[in-house]
Amino acid sequence: MYLRKIHNIIKERTKTLVFKNFSALMTLQLGNTVLALIIMPYLINTLGISKYGLYSFAFAISMYLVIVTDYGFGFTGVKLISVNRNNLNKVSGIFHSIQIIKIIILLILLVIYSLAILFIETLSENKELFFLSFGILIGQTIIPIWFFQGMEKMKYITVINLSIRLISLILILVFVKQPEDINLAIASQAFGFLFAGVLSVFIAYAKFDLKPSFPKKTDVFHLISSSKDMFFSSLSLSLYKNFNLIFLGFLSTNTEVGIYSAAEKIIKAAHSLTAPLSQAIYPNMSLKFSELKTNESVSKLLKLSKYYTVPLLGIISLLLLFEDFFIRFLGISDSGFSRVFIVLTPVIFLGSLNYLFGIIGLVNLNKEKNFNKATLTGAAVNLTLCWLLSENYGATGSAIALVIAEFTVLLLVIYFLFKIKNRKN
Repeated sequence: MYLRKIHNIIKERTKTLVFKNFSALMTLQLGNTVLALIIMPYLINTLGISKYGLYSFAFAISMYLVIVTDYGFGFTGVKLISVNRNNLNKVSGIFHSIQIIKIIILLILLVIYSLAILFIETLSENKELFFLSFGILIGQTIIPIWFFQGMEKMKYITVINLSIRLISLILILVFVKQPEDINLAIASQAFGFLFAGVLSVFIAYAKFDLKPSFPKKTDVFHLISSSKDMFFSSLSLSLYKNFNLIFLGFLSTNTEVGIYSAAEKIIKAAHSLTAPLSQAIYPNMSLKFSELKTNESVSKLLKLSKYYTVPLLGIISLLLLFEDFFIRFLGISDSGFSRVFIVLTPVIFLGSLNYLFGIIGLVNLNKEKNFNKATLTGAAVNLTLCWLLSENYGATGSAIALVIAEFTVLLLVIYFLFKIKNRKN
């Protein structure tokens, strides 16, 4: 009886913690969505769709490079911190090891990106814009979101991310008044990320009593080795989730980039409403999967997926219902936006299930290599179709490529899960 009582208390506290984390992340996503829906139409109407496309191109490159500096720690770092959260010395060691690796990668990337800006014509024509975007890359690299997620203290992620949005919004509204202010628009975003980066590191030290330490070489090399699979998975994942806009920037016009970016941002804003639940569940499922047999873990995951379907289809239906409203709200008269918007809507359903089955599922089951295979295949499909379709069909071609890639990944991760479930333990 006593043991059962303890079990029930722990179970209830776990549910409460997940709910608190879910609430914090939902607040964050709602805040981000509202602020994004203020910034985007303002920039489109102030800069014009073509300059907005150029601005989005520069922003997208920086955010894509963040995937490289993250080196998969957004997943492996969360898992390591979650498992060792009660050991302050170990947590401090993991924190400093990961931050040092990320900073070294950042410095290498800044050199390579600088050379690219100077010698690639598409970038050198607007080199000031791309150099200013460095602030986004630097700020986002040093923000240890993985640390707060692993400690299951999502409220700090909410504070940090809303700080970025609010500061950037205020600066944009104050300084960006005409198309020629495009550099000020990207500089405003860069300042917001840099400020949040410094703030987040301060919070990590102040609230969690981290001990300054210089990690051992063996620990650093072990982290690099153990995270390489998730790094390549993240990179390939990003090749079909975030690379299309960059591809368009090189293959098509700034106007097409602007149309795709506007449609994609609305889709991602809607998609992000499902993210708090997934992010809150991830560290909790890491713990549960370690206590269950593999086939039991997969069964639990498949059961959980049923609760995703109805809300996801509801979000897609609402988006299609309010399509005309978005066109008027953004001030985009080009009919191409409507076509791209409709094509992209299935990404909400497919992307959410890919996160659930791929990251919460395969990664937590230590099947990173299977997830890597799925995302690499999706990346190959996306890049091939993007290259074939974007030059002639612009933003619509890129949207079609993304949807087919997401569907390909979903089929593969489901296949791997059932293969694991049917295997004898």
